[in-house]
Amino acid sequence: AIDTGVMVRFQGAILRFRPNAEDSLRTMYKFVHDNSDLFVGVNMVGREDNDKGYPARFLSTMRELRRQYSGVNLSIHAGEVDEPNFHVRDTLLLGADRIGHGLNLITDDDTMLLLRHGPYLVETNLISNLLLDYVSDYSQHPFPEYLRTGIPVALSTDDRGMWDSTLTDEFFVAVTEFNLSWEEVKHLSRNSLAYAFVSAETRQELMENYELRIRRFERQIARSGIDRLGPMPETRHFICAHYELCN
Repeated sequence: AIDTGVMVRFQGAILRFRPNAEDSLRTMYKFVHDNSDLFVGVNMVGREDNDKGYPARFLSTMRELRRQYSGVNLSIHAGEVDEPNFHVRDTLLLGADRIGHGLNLITDDDTMLLLRHGPYLVETNLISNLLLDYVSDYSQHPFPEYLRTGIPVALSTDDRGMWDSTLTDEFFVAVTEFNLSWEEVKHLSRNSLAYAFVSAETRQELMENYELRIRRFERQIARSGIDRLGPMPETRHFICAHYELCN
């Protein structure tokens, strides 16, 4: 990371469905707070659609932790199910700044209205949602509805090691399946930076660097055409298999 200039920070994750999840949450909150030079947030992951991992279980614990600690960001998986429920709304009540998946948000009109142009980000995982059969094909995925009604969204791999995919693959799927414009592609990238768990100063620096590099890229394309680009990033198994792009 130092050699490439990439800044790396971490989130501490807990499994929400375990019997001792509240204790794990307390431990992780303190750890992230005490190690804020490297850890920028807490993430609650795992099954939410049973009687163990549902968001409301943690409401009293989160209120307890907010009385003790400041500056701990929250990114919580919510709405990673295909049946209607109010888990995205309840997750916002927990204090989440970012929602992982948000797939069934489309069934909750009031929360969709709350999220439009709002301060919360939905982390969309197109490849994961298909491979886990939450949608049978991309025509069922609510991502374009979120994007084009003003709900802040960004693309994520969910678990690139499990799905053998990269962010390049996620963008390829989004552009191919939903006919994204170039402005929408840039908007998604900006959202990733605008909602990053970093200081305001670092965020401003990242945004300025992004705008500089994207303008340079656009000038290069305008001048030389796409054929003059360097080698494309390696594609992974999902893209090769699903779109039959590889030999």
